[in-house]
Amino acid sequence: MSGAKTKTEVLTIDEAGEEERATSSTSERRRIYEEYVQPCLAELMGSCLFVLVGCASVIGNMGTAGVLQPAVAHGLTLGVLIVVFGQISGGHFNPVVSLSVCLCGGMKFLLLAPYIVTQMIGGMIGAGLAKAMYPSNLYDAALGGALQPSSSDLVKAMLAEVLMSLILTTVVCMGAVNGQTRSPSAPFCIGLTVTANILAGAALSGACMNPVRAFGPAVAANHWVHHWIYWVGPTCGALLTVSFIRLMFDNNLCTTPWNRSQSPTGIAHRRAKMGVEKMEMEDTDCTLMEKGKKSPAPSPPNKYEKLFQPCLAEIVGTMFFVFIGCVSVIENVPAAGRLQPALVHGLAVAVLVAVMDNISGSHFNPPFTIAIYLCGGMELMMVGPYLVCQLIGGVLGAAMSKMMTPAERYHNATGAAFDILKSESQLSGAIFGEVAMTCLVTMVVLLVAVNGKTKTPLAPFLVGCTVIINILAGGDVSGTCLNPARAFGPAVMTNYWTYHWVYWVGPIGGGLVAAALLRLILGDEKLRVVLKS
Repeated sequence: MSGAKTKTEVLTIDEAGEEERATSSTSERRRIYEEYVQPCLAELMGSCLFVLVGCASVIGNMGTAGVLQPAVAHGLTLGVLIVVFGQISGGHFNPVVSLSVCLCGGMKFLLLAPYIVTQMIGGMIGAGLAKAMYPSNLYDAALGGALQPSSSDLVKAMLAEVLMSLILTTVVCMGAVNGQTRSPSAPFCIGLTVTANILAGAALSGACMNPVRAFGPAVAANHWVHHWIYWVGPTCGALLTVSFIRLMFDNNLCTTPWNRSQSPTGIAHRRAKMGVEKMEMEDTDCTLMEKGKKSPAPSPPNKYEKLFQPCLAEIVGTMFFVFIGCVSVIENVPAAGRLQPALVHGLAVAVLVAVMDNISGSHFNPPFTIAIYLCGGMELMMVGPYLVCQLIGGVLGAAMSKMMTPAERYHNATGAAFDILKSESQLSGAIFGEVAMTCLVTMVVLLVAVNGKTKTPLAPFLVGCTVIINILAGGDVSGTCLNPARAFGPAVMTNYWTYHWVYWVGPIGGGLVAAALLRLILGDEKLRVVLKS
């Protein structure tokens, strides 16, 4: 009896040990994935999207005076991507940024080479996607968005790259690494710096500041004229920044809890930590002010608030979005480019998402609803009603725009319906563009509003900025619909259905790709289907 008991006890101990070892092994694999593999994948994806939008904005700007549209597109894209991917990788997307951050103590040296390699791969993929989107005549005329300095004065072009990269990397290191000056607004400061540098220095060197932004289109277009400038100039600028920061502010580097924790991420991690500390302080103050008061417990939502009110909010929000979007297109002067409609669509999305988020989640777009459901952000029973309400809202908004605008302008603009596709030769580029651009904006939605690790109260602003970016980058390819409800409403009012299916297949396909990326690669351990806790 005792021997049998002892044998049983030994088996139990062995089983417990095996279970503990298995759990430990899974935890270690998950740690390696989240600290090393996932950040590199985020750098690859972010660099791909940045180069895609950057190249597309340059190609689409051909024939338009000035560089305002590409400058805004580059700056907004970078700011949004830093916030969206910052919690995962730090949001570098630039070898000289990674170099300067690493030398200033803001990331592990072990990750420097993998970051640079994945950034270059992402740049090549992004440039290849831009080539797939645009017709060959437009692509060739713009050299695929490749950069080319003034061959008559290479010294000035080199100096411009050095100085602009110096400014950019200084803003990065001071805004995100330096303990004394880092700020939660760092992503937007970095984006605005890129915009300002492009506006100031594009005529001299193209204002690259990022070897990956030059390398990707150089590979895709096989254009290598003076390409070395875009490696030497930015690298020299980054090294000057490191020297300046180390000499002037070395005592404020490598002293933060983030550095001691050996996290590989960086920019947004520290920004989020500061935000949490600030929120805790605010909560403490609020508690002290309200000491002695008992806050009433929130009542559970009734049937109207849970089922009907969200659907009504989707109708109203989609209606206003389509109305404002259609009017901006109808009243836009073609010679002025796409900046006005882009700003109007993006600002409308940001405002409407902000004001109706607590009611319905502010989808206003069928691909958003489908992707959010697939990522666990809503119940299945609400998907159908949301889709129907969004289409109804789109028709109402298009009808309002028809009532408001002069008949002649409405007719000339085809009621803001998407009439850019005239032949079958345009279909492949248009479908690809809609898939890619909708994937980008849907991924932003999922990362900032659904994924627990990267959620942020800046979600409405980031989604609006992404809409602006996409319209500036892809308007000449497909019109940049991104939203079947935005296409459906004007199509009903004008009875214009030519290639209308593109604006369903492309956006829904892009939404599904974004949901798959979150589920497989970029989501936190609760959302991912692999290496879950």
